Amino acid sequence: MMRACFFVPIFAALLALPNRQAGAQWVQTNGPYAPGTLSQVTVTALTTDSSRIFAGTEQHGVFLSTNKGLIWESVNSGLPQAVYITSFAVKNDTLLAGTRQGLYLYDGTEWIQLVNNYYIGGLSATDSDIFAGFGGEGLARSTDSGKAWRRSYPSLLPPLGGIGFFSIVQRPNHIYAGGLFRQTDNSPIYPIVVHSSDNGTSWGRRDFGLPIGSYVKAVALTEQKLFAAAGDSIYRCDVDAGPWVISTKGTGPLATLGKSVFAGAGSGLLISLDEGTNWTDASQGLGDAIIKTFLVTGQTGGSEEQVLFAGTTSGVWKRPVAGMIPTTTSMEGSTGQLPTTHILEQNYPNPFNPETRIKFSLATMHATHLDIFNILGQHVRLLVSEQLPAGQHELVWDGRDNNGRHVASGVYLYRIMAGSFLSVKRMMLVK
Repeated sequence: MMRACFFVPIFAALLALPNRQAGAQWVQTNGPYAPGTLSQVTVTALTTDSSRIFAGTEQHGVFLSTNKGLIWESVNSGLPQAVYITSFAVKNDTLLAGTRQGLYLYDGTEWIQLVNNYYIGGLSATDSDIFAGFGGEGLARSTDSGKAWRRSYPSLLPPLGGIGFFSIVQRPNHIYAGGLFRQTDNSPIYPIVVHSSDNGTSWGRRDFGLPIGSYVKAVALTEQKLFAAAGDSIYRCDVDAGPWVISTKGTGPLATLGKSVFAGAGSGLLISLDEGTNWTDASQGLGDAIIKTFLVTGQTGGSEEQVLFAGTTSGVWKRPVAGMIPTTTSMEGSTGQLPTTHILEQNYPNPFNPETRIKFSLATMHATHLDIFNILGQHVRLLVSEQLPAGQHELVWDGRDNNGRHVASGVYLYRIMAGSFLSVKRMMLVK
């Protein structure tokens, strides 16, 4: 009886709790500033070649980490003093760095200059091509690893006021680039987004609806949506066509992972799990650092833990992706018919170790949230927070919390919220 009486108020409390995004647990990757560390340095670019992470800075060149940000070392041999790194790209395991003084290639020991006296903005590379924003002259393309370049956009001479590109993203045969242009030095600034569906041979404009007087700081892609950070807002449109609409307030940068979108918002971070329809603040623990760039390491479904890195005005911060982006698998019912009511099923197996499956059914499409709490009612893990269609769904909980740490043995509660439907069930982890 004592045990039953203990669970009743916990269940009641969970039914009364509002939905919330799990607090993002950010960790700064190093200590107080000293030569060879980053905590008081503005980080403007991040990239990885799978085994190493590179951080480009505003005035301190490039830093390298081989242990996921635990220790950083300066790798600046061949770079100008106080160089400003604007962008990175990796081509065939070779690192390229765009700077305000030109384009450089890192051979593993020192930097070799490929392009001189150009402000290199956005930078993107595939196995066959490199695209770069060349000062005010537009987009340039190289097919020989950066030795020779030719203008890709515009095909003719750029306007007298210049045209610059600060962000470039690619998918097979498709390239998107964002920046600014103006007709003369005294004319207004206009945002610009261009798209090529034939790997840079021809281009079309995609910037109708973006605010005049602003410029595009960043572009990003999900499977169905194109995003642009312009002015004080994040805009989105369909990848293939359609007008730009405001998705949320934010200044960029932008990054995507599947359907999820990360957006900088000054000293905060916003995340959307549904391609920009809904946004949640995920900046808890980040302090007042202003985000300048993002990097996601690790592979979805792979053995290596996925980690989100943020380059900021106070160095590099990181946190596990687990808890920010849930893994959810939707499936049709065995009869092929839609459920007539919302149902939360008992997890299986139960008790479990190390993971368990949670099935639920939705009679209609709903914004759905499924959270896990410990017996004290403390939030442990957010499994899903997104718009889900009607049908049967299944989630797997791997026994980890929002920081990717294994939780202790014991009783846990899982709660679903979908519209007005709330349900809580109990499960037990036994190690």
